[in-house]
Amino acid sequence: MAPLYKALHEHHAAIRPALAGGGARDAEESWRRRRDRYRGWLAQPGAFALLARRGGEAVGFAVVTIEDGFDSWRCVDPIGEVHDIALLPEARGGGLGGELLARVADELAEAGVGYYRLLVLDGNDDAVRFYQGAGMETVVHQMLGRTGG
Repeated sequence: MAPLYKALHEHHAAIRPALAGGGARDAEESWRRRRDRYRGWLAQPGAFALLARRGGEAVGFAVVTIEDGFDSWRCVDPIGEVHDIALLPEARGGGLGGELLARVADELAEAGVGYYRLLVLDGNDDAVRFYQGAGMETVVHQMLGRTGG
């Protein structure tokens, strides 16, 4: 998964070179940190990872957990949380992302989960269009503020 995640990291760093007062981490450090998160997430009950292959080569993945729904709304519980969905740059735009997202939805449905959510980095307009095209809707805008400290 390392090369796939690093491609996602580089894509995000190109869209948003600085965030919260600092520049993007180098890809190796970012991967080490995310790998530790993946280990924790995938240890949770019901969590899973999917790997997309083309010609026998890994070109994409998704990491998903099952979480509680929204506290302020009476909605279907539980809800899928897609932590990352990533494709190598050369695999984007050919339908593989849609297939991977459909597999995520199928796996969650088999587990009795009716909805899933994910975060999209502000400025990643291609991703927003992709997810909207897959039938997803924007329900939250995550804001970041400075404390002055």
